[in-house]
Amino acid sequence: MTSIFDLKTSPNQLSSVNMGMSNMTYDKIPPMRDIGGSRFPGGQIVFRWEMAGQKRWIPNRSFLRFRFQLSKADGTQLVVADNVAPNMALVSSLFQSMEFRINDKTVSRIGQNLHQVDTLYNRMNKSKSWLDGYASSTNFYDPDFLKRNADVSSDGLYIKELSNDDLNLCKNSARLVKTFECIYQPSLSIFQTQGALPCCKFELVLVPNNESSYKKTAIESIGANKVSGVDFDFNVVDGFFYGATVNGPRMDNGVCYLDLEQIRCQTQDLTSASFGQRNFDVSPSTYQLTVGFQDKRVLSDSRFSSGKLKSYNQAGDQSVELNLNRFFVNYAGTNRPQQDADPSFVAGSDYTLQMYNNTQLNNGAIFDSGSPESLEDWKERGAYYSYSWPRDSTDRSTRVNVHNQFENGTDITNTRVLLFDHSKQVCMIRFENGRVVDCAVEDC
Repeated sequence: MTSIFDLKTSPNQLSSVNMGMSNMTYDKIPPMRDIGGSRFPGGQIVFRWEMAGQKRWIPNRSFLRFRFQLSKADGTQLVVADNVAPNMALVSSLFQSMEFRINDKTVSRIGQNLHQVDTLYNRMNKSKSWLDGYASSTNFYDPDFLKRNADVSSDGLYIKELSNDDLNLCKNSARLVKTFECIYQPSLSIFQTQGALPCCKFELVLVPNNESSYKKTAIESIGANKVSGVDFDFNVVDGFFYGATVNGPRMDNGVCYLDLEQIRCQTQDLTSASFGQRNFDVSPSTYQLTVGFQDKRVLSDSRFSSGKLKSYNQAGDQSVELNLNRFFVNYAGTNRPQQDADPSFVAGSDYTLQMYNNTQLNNGAIFDSGSPESLEDWKERGAYYSYSWPRDSTDRSTRVNVHNQFENGTDITNTRVLLFDHSKQVCMIRFENGRVVDCAVEDC
C-alpha cells in the first residue's frame, strides 16, 4: 500500500496529460467487398489495415459501425401491431463466426454460436448501467421487446419514467425510425487489449449467416413466426470499421505479449426432463465454465432470440428454462456448486436468487461500481450459471459433465443446454528491424 509520505521525487513520475500519445485519430476502413442489400450474405466480410513506422492501432478503442433498414415488406415503416423488433444485440445476430488475424495468424476466434457468445460476454463483463445505457442505445441491448419494437415503429410509444402525473407531459423515449445505425465492438479477446500495437498487418473476418436465415435472426417477434418478404424486410445499408490509431515510439526490435481470454460455446439437445448428464470436451486451459439453456428454434423461428438464454414449450407461449430444479457441473474432479443446486421457480415460489447471486460473485460483477444486471434482467435475457475453476497448473483436464433436472411435466422438447468454456491464451509477437517476424499463440 502506498504511504502518504511517498511523494513523487522525479518529473518522470508525474501523470501525463495525454498518456504519451500524439495525433490520435480514427481510420475509416471499408470492407474488402460490397456488403449492401442482397450482397451482405455473399461470403466473408474482411476488414484489413496495416500499421507502420510510429503509427499504432488501439484495439479497445476501435469499433464497427453498421447502418440498417427494417420495414414492412413493401418498404413502409413498421407499426407496433406488426409485432417486429430488432433482435437484442442486433449486429452479432447477423453473423455465425468471426476471427482476428495478425500477419495472417489467427489470434482470436469465435467459430460458432457467435450471438450467444457475444451477449454472454457483455452480460458477464459489463455493468447494468452499461447494458441499460450505452449498449441499449447503440446495439439494442434492452431485454424488453416492447422498447425495441417502439424504436422502429411509426406509432411507437415507450414512457421510461413518469416525471409528471399528467401523462400528456411525459416524454416518449421511442426512436420511431425505419433506418438506423448500430455501433458494435466484437467480443473477440483482442479488442480487450488496452495497449497500442505497432507495425503489424491486421484482419477482422466476419462470416454472415446464410441468405435464408440472416434476415430472420435480425429480428425478434411476438405472437407468430415472421416471414421475410411477407411480414417484414431487413437490409444492411453499409458497414465500416473505425480503427483508433495513435503515433508512438517505433518498435524496431523486441517481443510483445498479448493476454487473450477466449470463449467457446457448445450445445447439446435435451431429451428428458428427468435427471440426466451431458458430456463436453473443453480446452485444457479452461478457467471458468458457464451453462445456460436455450430454445433449439432460434435460427428458424423469429419468436426465439439466439441472444437470449431462454427456452419455450412446444406451443411457444411459456418459457421453461427456469423450471430447473437440480443442477451441477463436474470438471477436473470437482463439482460446482459443491452441493447440488436446487432452484425452483413455480407459482407462488421463487428460489432462483442464490443461483443469480453465485453467478454474479463468480463473475466479479457484484463488486463493480455499476452493479451487475438485475435479477429481473437476468431472467428476461435468460438465466445463466457461471463458476470459476482454479486448478493446479499440471491439471490439463478436458472433460466436462453437465447434470440437470427439470420439474415434472416440463416440456423440454425444444430445449438444449449450452456450455461456454472460458480459456486463456497468450500471443507472442516478435519484431526485427521494424517488421513482424513471428506471431504465435499458445494455451496458458
